[in-house]
Amino acid sequence: MMPFQPEITVRALLPTDASSLRDVLNANLLTVPYSAPFTLEMVEEQILQEDPPTVYPVRWQQNRILDAWRAGQLVGFADIAGGQDSASELLADYEPIGLLRFLALPAEPTLVDEAGEKLLRAAEGAWRSAGIGRVKAFHLSTGYPSVQAGAGLLAGEMADQFRLLTGHDYQLIARYYALRRRLQNLVEEEAPMADLSLVHRGDSRDRRYEIYRRRAERVAEARIVRAALDTMTPPRRIAHLTHIWVTPDWRHHNLGRWLLRRVLNDATLQEYDEVIAYAPVELHIARTLLVQQGFEELNYRGYVLEKTFHD
Repeated sequence: MMPFQPEITVRALLPTDASSLRDVLNANLLTVPYSAPFTLEMVEEQILQEDPPTVYPVRWQQNRILDAWRAGQLVGFADIAGGQDSASELLADYEPIGLLRFLALPAEPTLVDEAGEKLLRAAEGAWRSAGIGRVKAFHLSTGYPSVQAGAGLLAGEMADQFRLLTGHDYQLIARYYALRRRLQNLVEEEAPMADLSLVHRGDSRDRRYEIYRRRAERVAEARIVRAALDTMTPPRRIAHLTHIWVTPDWRHHNLGRWLLRRVLNDATLQEYDEVIAYAPVELHIARTLLVQQGFEELNYRGYVLEKTFHD
């Protein structure tokens, strides 16, 4: 006679589930780079808030956690919402897209498919009920600040999540490389033109660097954010270079090099250990600039996926 196999059921998160969610999340992060173990306080702050913090701008609606339970134990969860990620922030609030922020799966391999299938079906039902017809999974902007230094990408190490999502007709829409620059010594800076000025804004945890021509026209910008990785062992101070851009008319005047060197020097003076950057595969110029200034490409790929519902 076959032994009884407990069924996996999915329900909404309860306040008493937070410690179980933390344990499942931490088990899913063991192989994900630049990720810190979560405490209960971090779960409350980064996941359970109505308007959770992110490194990039996101407008949240209808945040919810769907839990997968088996025999009285939480074995997985889906962190879902509606709203606008940083790539769709110009859309109106009444045109939300679905956001799959994270999909945590069981540590037991035999439970992965059942839990993942049920979580994705429940998430799709919630989005459809809200009138949402398009979903983005693991968009760069929707990440937890303490995971991948704030990048919301689906790390290549999360192969089961990738397989389940593509099996549910999610399409790959973006791929990213990760590059890092270890910091030790200051590098030489030289302004390429006399009528350019460089301005700092923000504080030591979130700083922008802006280049202006004749103090009026902004022609370049970069930003670094201190990664929320305080619970990592051993502790490391990591700066996340969220973006660096130069206006098209100024891309052949070495502004990018000057700006990036200023960022690196400032990060060194702030006693960061390294700077991490995530670059889309198609942005060859950006990757070349980073490599020329001492960044090394890591053995990493990050993915963004999307699905459109068809009735």
